[in-house]
Parts: sequence; C-alpha cells; structure tokens
Amino acid sequence: MRVSRYLTPVRIRVRRVSGCNGELGCRSIVKRKIAVAVAVIVAIVIATAIACSGSSAPALALTGTWTGTYTCSQGLTGVRLVLQANKNGTLTGTGYFYAVPANPGVPSGSYTVTGSWSGTKTNVNAGHWLKQPAGWELENFTAGPPVNGHLSGKVVPASACTTFTVTKELGGNIMGYIILAFFVWCLFAVPAGWLMGYVESKLSNEPIRLMRSILLVVFLGWLGGLIIVVPALLEYLRVIREDIHVQAAYACQQMSQVPSTSPVHTSPVHTVTT
Repeated sequence: MRVSRYLTPVRIRVRRVSGCNGELGCRSIVKRKIAVAVAVIVAIVIATAIACSGSSAPALALTGTWTGTYTCSQGLTGVRLVLQANKNGTLTGTGYFYAVPANPGVPSGSYTVTGSWSGTKTNVNAGHWLKQPAGWELENFTAGPPVNGHLSGKVVPASACTTFTVTKELGGNIMGYIILAFFVWCLFAVPAGWLMGYVESKLSNEPIRLMRSILLVVFLGWLGGLIIVVPALLEYLRVIREDIHVQAAYACQQMSQVPSTSPVHTSPVHTVTT
C-alpha cells in the first residue's frame, strides 16, 4: 500500500499586507515605500559626503594642531601651530614657541597666524604678537603641502633661520576624522542593512522594511543585524514546525481511513467419509 498518494502538498502561508487592495495595490505601496527609503538613504549619504569634503581634503589635512621645532639664531626652538584652513585658500590660527631640552634658555611667546595654502604650497605667516619676549622678532614658515601628517620647509628670513619641521596631532581635528570614519562605515553598513532587510522579507514573506533595516545596521552594527534577522528566522521556523505537525496529523488521518484491499485467502474444506 502506497501512502504518498494520500498526502497533500505543504501549504504556504501568505500574509495579507495591511492597506493593500489587491495584488497591484500591494505592489504599488511597496514600490512607493522602497522609493522613499532609497531617497532618504541617498540624502543621508550625500549630506555625509558634503560634511566630509566641504572643507576639501587639503583643508582637512591642514586644520589642526602641529608641534615640532625650528632653528634660528637662538638655536633649536619648540613650536606649536594651531591652524584653521579655510575653503578660500586662507589660513588663520595661533603660533606658540618655547624651550626644548636641547636648548632650555629659549623664552616662551605667542602670536596670531595668517597665511595661505594650495595643492603645492603652504605659507604660515606671523600676524601680531600675543606675548612678545624682549628683543624677539616674528618669523614666517613656508613649505609644500602636508605629507602623511608631516609639514617641513624653510623659516623666513633665511639670513637668521634655516628650517622647521612639525607633525600633526591626531586630536587636533578629531571631529573631522569622526565624520570621515562614519562616512566610510556607511559605505559598508548601507548595503549590509539592505541585505538584512531582504533576508527578513524572504523569511517573513512580507514587504522589505528597507529604512528600518539600514538604520539599525548603521547605528547598531552587527547587533542591528541580529535584531532584524533573528525574529524573522524564529517565526519562519515556527511556521514550518506547525505545518509539519498539521501535515503529519493529516497523513495519519488519511491512512486510518484507507479501506483494506488485501485479498482474503480461504482454505478448501476437506470432508472425510467413512
């Protein structure tokens, strides 16, 4: 006896999407939601890109705190430059000089900074004194563009000075680095959020919730991915288990109702006569 012909195919549960009026209505609503989500995501990415590149890459590289040394007639001297590079190619900030262990007799002082920058040259010019030691004069720095967080060049006037070298402190423009890191993270998190949302929609048999998925992954990382996928996966497994139980019960019911078709075997009756 073959049992398979009494079994019915496993039923697929399709949930009705709220607010839909027929298949075409559902598709239209889903398309509109996806279009709005994509538009918002594109706006976020563009805004982040503008925030990262608004000052341009060279300006971002120059803006911050630079420390190092320079050499003039008084000998090796420590220097600290707090610079702000503007989009119009100008520089503003404050300069400080002080003694270093190799030349402890140098006094301390400070002054305002002006200047200019381009893709090939950086001019850091002294403005006016904020704290002037007796007998000191202001010097200007000229160099090429910064390379890997380092800036070096000549000290003007060259008759009494030689060169300078400064290195950028990481904390000098920490906000710029945070914005840049967030933008790079979004380049990976947005596609990952879309993928998590797609997996969730396939498991739950519902329209993809794109905006929710992307925001969860962008701001919560792998934890957001778990929040998206795990509930849908558990629900999917629960539905499968229920369907298996229903099909098993249905199969048992059908088997119990099948009439017996086995042939009846009878033996001949032998009579003995005396």
